[in-house]
Amino acid sequence: TNAVLLCNAQMEVYNEPIPNNIPPEKRLPLVAEKLKRFMANFDEKVQILDLKSGGAIIKDRNMFIKRYTCVFRESGSKLLGSCTKRFYYDATNRPTYCIDYETHESLVTAMPGTPPDGKLGCRDPRTEYLIVMYEEKGAFLCVSAGCLA
Repeated sequence: TNAVLLCNAQMEVYNEPIPNNIPPEKRLPLVAEKLKRFMANFDEKVQILDLKSGGAIIKDRNMFIKRYTCVFRESGSKLLGSCTKRFYYDATNRPTYCIDYETHESLVTAMPGTPPDGKLGCRDPRTEYLIVMYEEKGAFLCVSAGCLA
């Protein structure tokens, strides 16, 4: 496998709609199943780094799961991620990379400065324009590094 195949697979799952106007007892199992399929593309040591500072935005898999549980639970069926441009670096017996220009519509995340699970409040739905570099190593995405476009 390579970074392109993994990036495409994770975005397909990301875009599966989950309505947020249904009772939690019906919605939360859908979120859990979507999260399981989404996380299958990522390494156990996945991180999200800020390309500008090099600092970790999401430092480990546990925080990554909490963030995307919030995104999938709160964003609703209008959540839509798209890649408008991609640069791909291919290598043999080394990691492969994608640099994607992404748009995320109706994105809901935790309030800044609060835990990533959204339990202390969430931001209103918004559109984010991101430049994201994905690193594939050992058949999983292990690093996502991004900045606002």
